[in-house]
Amino acid sequence: MTKNIRVTWNDLQPGDKVHLKGSDNVYTFVRKIGHAGSFVVTTPGVSYLEVLQPMFLYATRPAPRKRVHRPSDVGEYWLYTRDGWRKLFVTYTFGSGICFQYHDCWYITWGDVLKAARPSTMLTAEEYYTRKAKGEL
Repeated sequence: MTKNIRVTWNDLQPGDKVHLKGSDNVYTFVRKIGHAGSFVVTTPGVSYLEVLQPMFLYATRPAPRKRVHRPSDVGEYWLYTRDGWRKLFVTYTFGSGICFQYHDCWYITWGDVLKAARPSTMLTAEEYYTRKAKGEL
């Protein structure tokens, strides 16, 4: 399940889910109408509605995902995947540059590692073992 963040009147973007006062329906924000201080929303079955600021309660949008960046140094890293924590070794090989060993397989590009592992978090070995000793993992 994706987490949502709340959005104010001034930060609305197309695609945000809009909640109105006195309504249980959720509407999709389309665009602002500059001259009237209102905006246009749409919902299944209704083509367009114009909403004024006093009717606006709040809006939500999916929270941005944290990106896992390519390791900058060689060494041991830990990736958190659906299966739990897995080791990743980054090594330097003569001729081909940096290689990645993940789950008994070798990968030449960081994109291949991301496709195979689908990690949500990456920690260095030092960060991983420190957190594990503190009981945070």
